[in-house]
This record gives sequence, C-alpha cells and structure tokens, in this order.
Amino acid sequence: MLLLLRIESPSDRAMVVEASLDRDFLERALKLVLNCAKIRRTMNGAAKVTIERGRGPYVLLESQPVIQWVITKAGVKDWQAVRYLVVPDDLLLGRIGRCLVLTGMRSSTTVVDEEGLWFQGRDDTRRYSSIKVDRQGLNRLLQLK
Repeated sequence: MLLLLRIESPSDRAMVVEASLDRDFLERALKLVLNCAKIRRTMNGAAKVTIERGRGPYVLLESQPVIQWVITKAGVKDWQAVRYLVVPDDLLLGRIGRCLVLTGMRSSTTVVDEEGLWFQGRDDTRRYSSIKVDRQGLNRLLQLK
C-alpha cells in the first residue's frame, strides 16, 4: 500500500511523504500505539517509539495539477485539509505534473505514540513532519489491506 501523507511542518510548500506500508507494518504500528496508550495509563508517562528507517521519499509538489489531483483524491477543498490518502503502488506523481523528490535527507524516521504514527525527515536545513495517522485511521487502513 502506498500512502501519501501531507507534510505538516514546514507548511510553506505543498509536500507529501510517500509511505510504503504493508499489512504487517500496519498491524505492528497499531500494537505499538495501543502499548504506548497503556504505558500512559499505567505508568503516568508518555511513551514514544522512533523507528530509524523511513518508509518512503519526501516529495515536493511543484505544479498545480499535482496539488489539485491530491486535493481531489483526498475529497477536500484545499491543501491544508489534506491528511493522507491511499494511492496505487505504481503511482508516479511526476506523470501528473512537476514534482521534486528530496534526496538530501540525512535521516528519515517513523514515530509512534499513543495517538498514532507519523513520519519525520531531516535534511541540512529543515526538519519535516507529516500529518499523524491516528488509531482509527490505522484501523481503516488495515481494513483496506
């Protein structure tokens, strides 16, 4: 499954992370979310798991046709309302319009806490953070697989 998640921070340009997820990953992520919630309840402290390997590239959407395609597929009215959407595994956003894959990432991680999971990447100048997929979103994604 290929999941496009809007980059929430920084929010000055239209960007997504193309997260490649399989059923096993989604099931384990949901278990981690539940475990983090249990730690919060039983130990009165926050738990967060950082997985050092990213799940896909960060893509800058440079053309309006690509941005509009993502907005339409997400079923929302503007870019800031886009959260995440499942797209075909063989989708190439560059065929829809101009995109730039950010290849200078120094690190790319998956982060899980009691609320859900999100993706972070870092280059020489910025830290990128995606929208969070919450527990209900993980359950919905598992139903699709």
